[in-house]
Amino acid sequence: ADRFGKSDPFVELSVNDQQEKTTVKNNTLNPDWDESFTMEVKATERSGGAICSQPLNFVVKDSDVVGSDSLGTCNYVLDGLEKGVPVTVELPLKIEGKDKHESTISIKLIATDFGKEDKDSKEKQKIEEEKKKAAEEAEKKKKEEEEKKKQEEEEDSADEEIRKAEEEQERKRQEAIAAEKKKEEEEKAAGGGIAAIVGAPKAPPAPG
Repeated sequence: ADRFGKSDPFVELSVNDQQEKTTVKNNTLNPDWDESFTMEVKATERSGGAICSQPLNFVVKDSDVVGSDSLGTCNYVLDGLEKGVPVTVELPLKIEGKDKHESTISIKLIATDFGKEDKDSKEKQKIEEEKKKAAEEAEKKKKEEEEKKKQEEEEDSADEEIRKAEEEQERKRQEAIAAEKKKEEEEKAAGGGIAAIVGAPKAPPAPG
């Protein structure tokens, strides 16, 4: 920090030969990085899972000082992590030459493919996976039934349309038959009247 108590902090993270670095937060003593990094570690297979006994090291530095003045250091041994379980820890920063820890750093850690494996947790995870699978199967079956019902309704609707069309066609046919029959009856009635007039005999003239 400078003589006014301000700094431009950043953090260096290291494990094995790997190193990462956060961005610099200018002119602050309460930086909030909110950054994530993925780093590979060496783990040993044991009965309780793949355990890593290596420390993850943190060094907080001030970028506005030549040589990046250290604002504090800390580390976290990774052997206590459970696989896939996020852990948030607040670590005190140790400053060289000082016994008192004046600052802390908050870190969130997740062991993605190593760490302790609790038997109960694995059993719970298995049960949750089975529940999820059963729920997915139920949802799939529900959608299939809905699709089948929709298809049946569409088929019923199509059959109803065909039935209505056939009924309309039959109605028109019956109307045409009735109209033809009526026409024939009218023509027959008109023809019978003419025959009666034409067919009436005349009386012969009286002899002279």
